[in-house]
Order: sequence, then structure tokens, then C-alpha cells
Amino acid sequence: MHYHWLIFSITIALLAGCVSQTKQNTNMPMAPVQDISGAEPRYEPYHSGANNDYQLNGQTYQIIKDPAYFSETGFASIFGSEVIGKTTTTGEKASPYEFTASHPTLPIPSYARITNLINGRMMIVRINDRGPYIAGKNIALSQAAADRLNLMLTTRIKIDPILVSPTGTLTGPGTIGVNITKQSYALPKPPKLETHSSSSNQSTAENHTHQPALSQSIQSTKIPSTVSTNMVSQNNPANPSSMKLASVATERYFVQIGALSDQAKAAAWQQSVSKKLNTPGRIQPFNNIYRVQLGPFQNAKIAEQIQNKILIELNQSSIIINTE
Repeated sequence: MHYHWLIFSITIALLAGCVSQTKQNTNMPMAPVQDISGAEPRYEPYHSGANNDYQLNGQTYQIIKDPAYFSETGFASIFGSEVIGKTTTTGEKASPYEFTASHPTLPIPSYARITNLINGRMMIVRINDRGPYIAGKNIALSQAAADRLNLMLTTRIKIDPILVSPTGTLTGPGTIGVNITKQSYALPKPPKLETHSSSSNQSTAENHTHQPALSQSIQSTKIPSTVSTNMVSQNNPANPSSMKLASVATERYFVQIGALSDQAKAAAWQQSVSKKLNTPGRIQPFNNIYRVQLGPFQNAKIAEQIQNKILIELNQSSIIINTE
């Protein structure tokens, strides 16, 4: 009798332990949900002529029929003011100031979450064009999106599609673990570059083919030199403190041309580009990555002039960084 009572007591104790353990597991904290924004996903029928399989340069591209099962990791190219006036696959005007992207096989138009795998930043973009057809690049992002992601050309990124139903319901890999805010943050358009009056009546295509004239215009533009605060004090010993404050207050724009994991190579790259363009620069370390930046510059207009000069003379993409 005592033996059976002992067995019963042990069984009750074990069951109580299981119940206690189960209750403890249900109270474990859930993983935090991150708010993300950018282009606001909305239902759009696929473009009738932009979603057929196609061939280009001997390669066949098959359009992804079900993005719900698609995810891609790789690298992105960045497009800036050189696309202004061009027409996208959807027939819209391309713009570097909107959160848009080009992809060779995702449906058009569609939406995707882009993640910077270095800093964890996320951004929603609207895919409205085909491309980029550049070796090693999986997607092309607008400068606005790249700026928000703090993206560099050597940054590894992840592409996760977001599907929008006719009722507005959001699903797909890009919705997992995030809260998509119904708001789009538009960046202000930087001032337009001054161009020769003779080119004002030319078409966009003509302006694009006459880029050397833009290069000549940039070279003839007097760009104020920027120096470190130590150099400012030496150049104006009469009132160094006021000059230093003015420099810090106004010179807050940089043009980032890329990043390397090797500090010495990054420094050599920066010095080479600074010498070619007669422009100051710096190396900005971040998580064992060394960003190569030119500047500082007093305003966005000067920074964009340098950005165009980099594109035309060095055939190098870049992004503008506002350190304010």
C-alpha cells in the first residue's frame, strides 16, 4: 500500500514539474518587431509588357512567378542624377530621389525589403525597372534608398519581396519580423546643377550623351576648399575659434565612393581620388570597415557637383552623406 502511494506521489510531482516548465516557456519574451518604412506598399497590377521572360547579351532571364518563395543575398549598385529624364520599364520617369529599384527578374511593379547586412538597417523599395546588368550586382537602388540604408558599394544586402493583395494585405518574406509603417519619407531634391544655356532646349537623351560638357562646367566651377579645424586655426591666428565654429557648423556633407576592410588600401584609395579631383577627403571607420569619403562640403549643391565629377571623370558611383 505504501509502495503504491509512493509511486502516485512521484507521478504527481513529475506532472507538476512539467506544468511548471510549460508555463515558464510560454512567458518567454518574444523577439522585438522592427518598424520599417520607405516606399509604401500598395496593390498594383503587374505591368502587361514588363513581366515576360527575356534574353539579353546571350543570357536568358526568367521572371519570378511566385515571389513568396524568393529571397536573395548579394550586392547593389546605386543610381543617382545620371538617370534623371530616363524612362523606366513601367514608362515612368526615373528618379534618384524616390525609393525605387531595378531588378532583372522580380515582377514589375512590386515591392521588396532591402536589408543592409552590416548595420541591420532596412528599407522598402518599389521595383519599377529592369537591371542592373552589372557583374556581381543583384539589384540597383536609388540614391535616396542607399542613403537611408547607409549603403556602400561593397555592402552585402538581402532582398526580400513584399506581396500586396487587392485588399491591401501584406505578406511575403519581407514582412517577417517587421512592422511596416504606412508612411513614405520623401527626401528633398537637391538643387539642380547649373548647365550651359545652350543645352536648356536639348532633350534628356542629348544631355546624357553630352556629359563631357558637364564635366567641363564642373571643372570651371570654383569649389571652396575645405580644411580641417587644425588648419583653420593656423590660417587665421587672429580669430581661430570663430573660424573653427563656422567650419563645424557649415561643412557637413561628404561624398562616399566606397569602403574597404583594409585600412591602408582605403587610405591609399582616398588619397589617390583626392589628388585626382583636387578635393579633401577622409577615412571613416565603421565595424572594421573603412569608408572612403571626400569632403567636407558646405552644402548639398557642392557635394552633388563632386558626385557628378566622380561619375564622369572616374566612372565611379557614389552617395552623398549628410552628417547633420
